[in-house]
Amino acid sequence: RSNDIKSWQMLPASEQVLLRGMVWQRGGKRSNSPPDWLWTQHQPASQLSPTPGVSSADHEDRFESVALDNAVLRSCGMLRVQGNNVPRRLETLHAVLSRRVLQNSRRLYVVHPAKLAQALSQELPRHEEVFQVLETHLCQPSLDPLGLFMHIHAAVPLKVVERFKRSLAKTNLRQGEVPAWLVSQAYLEASMTVEAIVDALIQTKAIAVNGEGIVEYLNLGDDSPREAKARCVYSEPWPLRKPEL
Repeated sequence: RSNDIKSWQMLPASEQVLLRGMVWQRGGKRSNSPPDWLWTQHQPASQLSPTPGVSSADHEDRFESVALDNAVLRSCGMLRVQGNNVPRRLETLHAVLSRRVLQNSRRLYVVHPAKLAQALSQELPRHEEVFQVLETHLCQPSLDPLGLFMHIHAAVPLKVVERFKRSLAKTNLRQGEVPAWLVSQAYLEASMTVEAIVDALIQTKAIAVNGEGIVEYLNLGDDSPREAKARCVYSEPWPLRKPEL
């Protein structure tokens, strides 16, 4: 018996329903269903604001704020365990924070690895295989307050693409190593300064500094360095895990 439609009648506009979807070809190493973030790739960007009321143009400011929050957490955790050996003068505190906090807190893994792979499709060896690994293995960060995992529409900054190309040219990777290495490169560098960290510590009343540059420690909290690091957001590459069968 034929399943061909012999005739059909258009419903009135008020009764029509719009359905969105995709064709997902299974088999090989692909999972039975597409990853959650892949659905957003085909939706209008206007429907995908990861944080209500925050436009894409505001994200760099949000990233700087996240970096500063991370730096305050790391600073308090690091200084708390120093006991009586904490820096007593402002210039010494600057030096300690520059060496032990600043660089780690500047790096934020806020670039979607799948979007980075798309932007570098011409440079990545066996790009389709890399993207398939991301489809099946890429997981949401443990802390994702900006909803970046589902925001694949966010453009990859040119400086990230250029940095990746330079690094790739100097790196000799086996094919199986490429996905994890790509995820490790999906970060931005915040422009935060050590002076901004000290100002934030003062504003949060963790420390006070008098006119002679003497530092007084008021409330560094209860977190150990490890606990402080665990509370930092976007401070680690997004996890890659094999799907459960």
